[in-house]
Amino acid sequence: MKLKISYLAVLLFISSISLAYGPHLIPQGQPVVDGVVGSAEWDGVVWQTADKAYNGSAPTDILYAKWAATWSPATNLIYVAVVTFDSERILNSWTGADQQDYVAICVDAGDSNAIGQLGVNDKMQQWNIGANGSGGAWVVLGNGTAIPAGEIAAYAVSVSGASVSYEVAVKPYTSYVPGGSQTIKTLAIDNLVGLDVVVCSRNSAGVFAMLANDQNVDKFDNAGKLIDHKLSLNGECVELEAGDLDQDCHVNFADFAILAESWLVDTTTIPNTPTIGTPVFTGQWGGGWFFKWPRSYSGVAGSSVSTTFKGTSIRIWGNTYSNGGDGEIFIDGISQGVRSFLGYNNEQISYDFDGLTDTDHVIQLKVATPANGNVLFLAFLPTNPGTWEITGSWGSSGENPYTKIFIWTNGAGNTWSSTFTGTEVTFVASSWPDSGIAGISIDGGAEEMVDLYQPGTPNGSKFEWTKTGLSAGSHSIVIRCTGTNSGTGSTGNAISVVEIIPSN
Repeated sequence: MKLKISYLAVLLFISSISLAYGPHLIPQGQPVVDGVVGSAEWDGVVWQTADKAYNGSAPTDILYAKWAATWSPATNLIYVAVVTFDSERILNSWTGADQQDYVAICVDAGDSNAIGQLGVNDKMQQWNIGANGSGGAWVVLGNGTAIPAGEIAAYAVSVSGASVSYEVAVKPYTSYVPGGSQTIKTLAIDNLVGLDVVVCSRNSAGVFAMLANDQNVDKFDNAGKLIDHKLSLNGECVELEAGDLDQDCHVNFADFAILAESWLVDTTTIPNTPTIGTPVFTGQWGGGWFFKWPRSYSGVAGSSVSTTFKGTSIRIWGNTYSNGGDGEIFIDGISQGVRSFLGYNNEQISYDFDGLTDTDHVIQLKVATPANGNVLFLAFLPTNPGTWEITGSWGSSGENPYTKIFIWTNGAGNTWSSTFTGTEVTFVASSWPDSGIAGISIDGGAEEMVDLYQPGTPNGSKFEWTKTGLSAGSHSIVIRCTGTNSGTGSTGNAISVVEIIPSN
């Protein structure tokens, strides 16, 4: 059955769309501001990862950073927590904007979107909080102005080795003059608040750099560039608006995208079926890299990525990290259980599912509820259609290469072989400074020499080789390490195999 949606309904839907993306939701809570970010105090919040270089290069000493917010009608305060892992901590009292480690928290409690706020702090306030290196903490305004006692409710910083945690409780000023006239709003559910955090770091070499969860420059001066947040009861909408298809409490283009995806699509059994092979994300996801492979991650409960596929098996490719959490996997709406993404930083991981009927399916990877860390997703891939074999010694993060993808060898004559069905096949590898030449043979034919070394590209760059024009049916492929390189700069002769992807 096809969806029957009138043009009038579509026009009414479009007319209700805001041009801005929907706000994040801030749940109620009242943590103790002591610098210790306890899980119970911050349970149910949405952690936002600060992983993008802000106004320049990224800090070399910040291994990860995240922040979250909550609010309380009882205290009429907004609480913000920031957690960083900083390998080179420069902790001292405020001596200048680029002289020490600290976090900058910008708050536009009245959602004024005012411009010209740098150094003014009237409609929007920038609170800089840091550790003084002696067990205490300090706070100043964005321009370094000292804050009179009582004008910020509470703040604290906790340092434990490389882990530095910040907590602050701020008053919701709609107008603020330090030591002068001030107006405070009464917080209520559905209020919009502009809020953003920038992690500022100086390393041991004296280099200053910043991280944020977006790259909207000049947010210190322009409150309209802060992320909109909506105050909620428990991180959920009080009442869904018509057209809020992704249930983020805001009707916007994300909802329109869902409508477009579902337009004239059979939704009687599998709603919002995505295009075959193309991941479709819902909820909140950030972007990054696994070496030089695009990676998506989310620590927001219920956020998901899904795709359709046809066949008897499917693979989820991801990677582990020290802040990894659990993801639940569904095939055709049936839970396949929870899988973990916790482990050593940037170690590949794959989960295979087979024994399915040879027909169309939908697979979904969803961040577990409650979320306990990030799900780190790389790709949905077909498992090898036929049995694959290796000869010689192959490496794969110190584990059995048969259980992993992304394997490598530098032994001349070592081979990787498999079978596939289709009229073409793509061999996917990874290019490194020591990559060499692979010999590839299809159906026992003459080898084609393929150089995996790509000068001038970043380490770990994706490499693809495709063979087309094959007859329909089953084929074999053998990939051999020749033990040679092109002599154009490679420092070795290694080859890698990530996957083969057949198609018709």
